[in-house]
Amino acid sequence: MAGAGPQQHADRILSVVRGLENRPAATIDADPRIASSWQRCLVTYKLDPGRGGPPRTLTRSELKDFVGPMDELIHLAMPEIETLYRTVRGAGYCVNLADSNAVMVASRIPPADEALFRQWKLYTGSMFAENVEGTNGIGTCLAESRPVSVHRGDHFRRHWMTMSCKVAPIFDHDGALAGALNITSCSTAFDRPSDDLALAVTVEAARRIQERIFRARFSSAFILSLHGGEADGGFLAIDADRRIVGACRTARLGLGLTGAAIATGTALDDVLTMERGFDLMPAPPAPVRARRPDGRDLGLARVSPPATAPAGSARAKAPGRPAADVRSDMLMRLAGGDPGLVRAVRRLTALADEDLPVLLSGETGTGKDLFARTLHDSGSRAGRRFVAFNCAALPESLIDSELFGYEPGAFTGARRDGARGLIAQADGGTLFLDEIGDMPLALQTRLLRVLENREVLPLGAGRPLKVDIRLVSATHQDLAQLVHAGRFRADLYYRLRGLQVTLPPLRARADKAALIAALIAAEAPGLRVSPSAEAALMAYGWPGNIRQLRHVLRLAAATAEAGLITPDDLDLPTLPAEPCAPSLAAAERAAIDEALRCHAGSVPEAAGALGISRATLYRKLRRHRGRA
Repeated sequence: MAGAGPQQHADRILSVVRGLENRPAATIDADPRIASSWQRCLVTYKLDPGRGGPPRTLTRSELKDFVGPMDELIHLAMPEIETLYRTVRGAGYCVNLADSNAVMVASRIPPADEALFRQWKLYTGSMFAENVEGTNGIGTCLAESRPVSVHRGDHFRRHWMTMSCKVAPIFDHDGALAGALNITSCSTAFDRPSDDLALAVTVEAARRIQERIFRARFSSAFILSLHGGEADGGFLAIDADRRIVGACRTARLGLGLTGAAIATGTALDDVLTMERGFDLMPAPPAPVRARRPDGRDLGLARVSPPATAPAGSARAKAPGRPAADVRSDMLMRLAGGDPGLVRAVRRLTALADEDLPVLLSGETGTGKDLFARTLHDSGSRAGRRFVAFNCAALPESLIDSELFGYEPGAFTGARRDGARGLIAQADGGTLFLDEIGDMPLALQTRLLRVLENREVLPLGAGRPLKVDIRLVSATHQDLAQLVHAGRFRADLYYRLRGLQVTLPPLRARADKAALIAALIAAEAPGLRVSPSAEAALMAYGWPGNIRQLRHVLRLAAATAEAGLITPDDLDLPTLPAEPCAPSLAAAERAAIDEALRCHAGSVPEAAGALGISRATLYRKLRRHRGRA
């Protein structure tokens, strides 16, 4: 219906709304939820489907009043927004975070489509309340407090009929509606099945944001997460006396918990019991079967220890439980039973409160970003800002302004009020630089000055700013080899590797069997795995490591029949036989050449296929051509 004329679109809406009064919902020519929204727009809001024009956009001063109250949520949400953006930008989607008033407070727009989205005013500051804009992704999601897909002709206003929107609500730590996560595309290439997949990705990103909100709010409590059963995906916050001090919306609905019950400190044992008894100190390392007091199954429960220990708490005073041991729990859980990682964690724990830089190395998917975040949360800077930046995500000119910031008028196109760089934003906390091996040489020099002088000089500034940061960096490359090749500064390399931790690939981990079992319990709770499927998981090479394993298990959980995962449910691509290993440079050049050949020489498309930015691909092409 995207090509329908104004009168045809209006007539269809009127026909559907009239039909709601006279016919069963199943016979209506529209999704029942869309039809209900149309009815609200016509009957309650008195809107005109033929009205043209863009949405209302707030001025900069007006926007501050909306962004201010959302500052903490935006900070917690941005890592997941960035991850979602990297996932969907290739399909032409922009990503927006809106507050509960349907005001966009944060946006990520693909550069190739930026002019189009700005023409339609789909960016920070625009308002999409349903009672103003009619049926639309953000407004209708917030009106109904549930995920929604509004695909082209589903929009009430014909003005938006070229858009396809997938939106999921975001609830805060107390279960109140806090905002919505939206992805929107103007592409006409998508049908509803592909829309359903995009919606599922958005819902999962919103779930992770909610988990971040909950864990940040209850950082000094034990967190019990439920997998399967009536409260699947729910979180409970528990104090050292085993009383419930917080519950997310899913847990409140699934377990019948009220705000009053939480405020009075309901005992955990009055709400659920464990199949095997467990002690909060230490938290049980493996999931435990949970049940309601009447015996109903609640699936598996996993308990994670507090990120911070409040002074004077029972936990802080527990005999034989020093604070250092408590803080090391999170890191030790990541180490699992791998001897090399356990040794590294012990060294990290001993230096947890030092400002020594940490360099994390390992293949893609081994969990370097999670390790970095956990390192921050387990140290003395926990609760302060954790600022992450991927050095391979932007061209050199943008990396400079993004990291170091700039003063008003520093260059053509600069914001009138300047920009505070990520280094300054991380002051007092941790700066995580992912893919540090892709940082251009000129910027390596500037970063070295920051580490040596503990100050940063924004572009156009007359004097530097003092900063207090702990630096954690990560790479999948061999930095020593890059130094030898002249592509990485030796002095910066030795600065970064105050302590180097190598995360082994999944195929090489000594605790591979236990790790796979734990991830099965987390990603496919309540499901059984056939012996042949277990054997296939153990035998596979896992080039994508833990990240790939998680995706495989999630897909298997969705397709398994009769509660049993079989080899047919496992998406395990055939791995090529390993010939005599070529040099790293030769292998990289071969991969780039093949991507360019498959995409008719198009650098943007080849970069997307390789999973790197265009700027990174151009740098690699210049480097390889120099060798030739």
